[in-house]
Amino acid sequence: MPTAQITVTKKGPIFSPKAPRELQIVGNKVVQNLVELGEERISKLARPSPGGVFLSVDQAQKGQASKGHYSRSVQGEARGMRGEISLGQPAVVYGAWLEGTSTRNKTTRFKGYGIFRKTSTWLQGQVKGVLKQHMSRAIRNLGGRSGL
Repeated sequence: MPTAQITVTKKGPIFSPKAPRELQIVGNKVVQNLVELGEERISKLARPSPGGVFLSVDQAQKGQASKGHYSRSVQGEARGMRGEISLGQPAVVYGAWLEGTSTRNKTTRFKGYGIFRKTSTWLQGQVKGVLKQHMSRAIRNLGGRSGL
């Protein structure tokens, strides 16, 4: 019976003993970078005009401009390979209504701005570019040439 023999030779920077640690660092940096991009995007969407449009009940007094409370309440956190962007604690009570996920949105004409939903979709499109940028740097650090 005929037999076949295959020899595989692993070489290059990705197979270096330092590679697992470098790839973990890349993953952490990618998550951190995406969280920062998401925070910036949410802040930009939450303040579409120079004066701002989101007012809390205590700020909604005649002639008083927005203090940016909603935008300032957005907090991003990256821990290793996990990132989260949310309205910090104490939570902004009208956050769900502005997003459009509150039960109140079902009974009013206002369906929400969907800032977090839109940012999530936008961030999905950013992942490849951010990963490519950090992987290129990691491959160079491992002694390879980045052709990404």
